[in-house]
Amino acid sequence: MADNEKKPGKENEFDWLAEEKRQKREEDRKKFKSLSFGGKLQYIWDYHKAVLIFILALIVTVYEGVGIIQRANTKTLLYVAMMNTSFGPDEAGFLQKGFEEELGTGKWETVEFDYSIVVNPDNELDQSNMAAQIKMIAMHDTGDLDVIVFPAYLLDWLLNQGALMEMEDVLDKDTIASLGLSEVRAYEREVGKPDENGDVEITENKEKEHLYALNFGKNNILAETGFYFGDSDIYIGFGYDNGRIDTAVRFIEYLNDLDVSDIPVQ
Repeated sequence: MADNEKKPGKENEFDWLAEEKRQKREEDRKKFKSLSFGGKLQYIWDYHKAVLIFILALIVTVYEGVGIIQRANTKTLLYVAMMNTSFGPDEAGFLQKGFEEELGTGKWETVEFDYSIVVNPDNELDQSNMAAQIKMIAMHDTGDLDVIVFPAYLLDWLLNQGALMEMEDVLDKDTIASLGLSEVRAYEREVGKPDENGDVEITENKEKEHLYALNFGKNNILAETGFYFGDSDIYIGFGYDNGRIDTAVRFIEYLNDLDVSDIPVQ
């Protein structure tokens, strides 16, 4: 640069930087415009990865936060475990919706249905049995489990787990009779102390027989709608007295009154 040529003053440096950035943005815009759709996605990921990850993390955090707040503010009116059912939440949604309409639930009230508990009573070491046992114990300890609907062949397994209440402890004879279902009685189970191998012996006390479930039979709405297949009767019992026994009785009445014509076509 010649001695007599003026060097750029400091007051122009910001203008030069701004112009350089503007030209760079214009070049990037032209480059981006010439890319294919896939190339544009790759370009955005390459040059804005950190921002995208931050935005995604923010969305997930907000979503989870909203879910936590909603769950914390939602009151569960009844918790029903549908054991060994052939249905899941998508197919069985009509049952929850119908009973919530029957109860007239508010915005922050719900009835929860659990279709995840599957038990194979012929194989004690089956992984699903262990998972079911852990879940039943957890729900019993927290007092969440109100109603258990199950095939008759699971009765012994449930009694051995101590998962069923004595129904006569919470229902009077008139209420039981009004439901119009046959009674399922069984002897009280007594659990012994673990032996040196950790095995526990469970015996029946023949002097103590209790009402543990009510029998819907084989020809019922649960069988007709596909909840349960096979020749087994369908039983319903109580898992825990969480102050929602009246709602549990209403659920039994709801199932009794439900007709196939009330079920929406899937």
